Amino acid sequence: MADTTREKQFVYKSTLKEVYGLNDALIRSLGEPDKRVPNPHYQSAAPASLYAIERVEQFVEQHEDEITLARQRSTKAKRVADVKRTELQQWAAAVSIEVDALPINIWDRAEQHYAEREDFAEDFAGVGLNGVIAYARHRFTNYESLLRHLEGRAGCAEAYTVIKARVNEAVKEKLDLVLA
Repeated sequence: MADTTREKQFVYKSTLKEVYGLNDALIRSLGEPDKRVPNPHYQSAAPASLYAIERVEQFVEQHEDEITLARQRSTKAKRVADVKRTELQQWAAAVSIEVDALPINIWDRAEQHYAEREDFAEDFAGVGLNGVIAYARHRFTNYESLLRHLEGRAGCAEAYTVIKARVNEAVKEKLDLVLA
């Protein structure tokens, strides 16, 4: 089977990262691309950068130690991020969810809130159970402070999903008591 890499004269910037193990700093050290072409995936995107394989392979050979070190650092950083992601998931699953006493007229208050919002007012047809839960989640729980704890952390998107589901469930349980 022929080595298709040798048949090509140029490689994309993404190949420098994926195949040759170059990070952004090493790519900057490599220098400007040898060629720019229209982006093959998105017409409106910036041009794609192409690098001469011969030049890339010479660079890789000359900077083997730096590339190895960069890979090691990247692997370590990924492990650290995975640990932090796992810790945040565990926190999201265990953190205390606080729901204040819900007013008897919660449904009416949610209706009024959404009816007054400009993005709903024009064709507002009333609030359903999910709307009441969303209203209560933001007004009668510690949800906002929990979200602030997630900001900028590794795994925040996954933890957000867990927190929202847990808060929604806690609100629904209180709603069932109020509406019963």
